[in-house]
Amino acid sequence: THVCDKCGQSLPEAGLHFDVSSGVVTLNGNAITLTRPEFEIFRMLVKRGKNPASQLDLFDWLYQLTPESDEPDLSVIRSFIYKMRKKLSSVGLNIRTLRGRGYILEIPQSA
Repeated sequence: THVCDKCGQSLPEAGLHFDVSSGVVTLNGNAITLTRPEFEIFRMLVKRGKNPASQLDLFDWLYQLTPESDEPDLSVIRSFIYKMRKKLSSVGLNIRTLRGRGYILEIPQSA
């Protein structure tokens, strides 16, 4: 694990950086901008590392559900993941689905 010299975040690989204020994710000098919800999902996936984050985990992380909340609409998470995969693939990152368990962020070893 490495620490980003710009934001102080703990990162799995040295070539990965992200800026909390702007939503910019950079891998080996290649940058993309994520929307605020996408960026929050990205942060959760980085934080979880090899431990999958379920759709409900991600929904709770984004919307801070309370016990009185209605049933969450998890299609929102699937939609964010779909859009994020397109953006992240352009810089060499991937969100992998582990059936029945959730999502993990795959970072190339050369990062």
